[in-house]
Amino acid sequence: MPNVLGRVFGLSNTLMLDLWRAVRRFDASGLGQSARPTRPSKKRAVVFADRLTDLVAEQERLRQSEATLRAAGDNLPDSVLYRFERDAAWNPRFLYISAGVENLTGVTVEEAMADARALHAQVLPESLPK
Repeated sequence: MPNVLGRVFGLSNTLMLDLWRAVRRFDASGLGQSARPTRPSKKRAVVFADRLTDLVAEQERLRQSEATLRAAGDNLPDSVLYRFERDAAWNPRFLYISAGVENLTGVTVEEAMADARALHAQVLPESLPK
């Protein structure tokens, strides 16, 4: 069932499975019924539809917020907006970097996303921590 609803609402399989599990947990705890009902319930269908509607609305708000942030980050003069992390092996990587990186450093967004060390290589040695 999660796959069918995912296609209908345009949601990823992973997201639909997470929602499906959440609804089943709600069934088991919130309604005081078994997580494996023997017959479908209208109440369960309404709860699922309400949660699905909320999830779709939340995803749309998130998409709009991300688009606004990208537009602002890409248009800030002489600035770079980024999100950075290190993986389990302590390798650096950018989760996001704005288009301003190319104007300031000459490194394209694609190069920085592929290898965070491309930006690190441009730091003057006297500016690095000792």
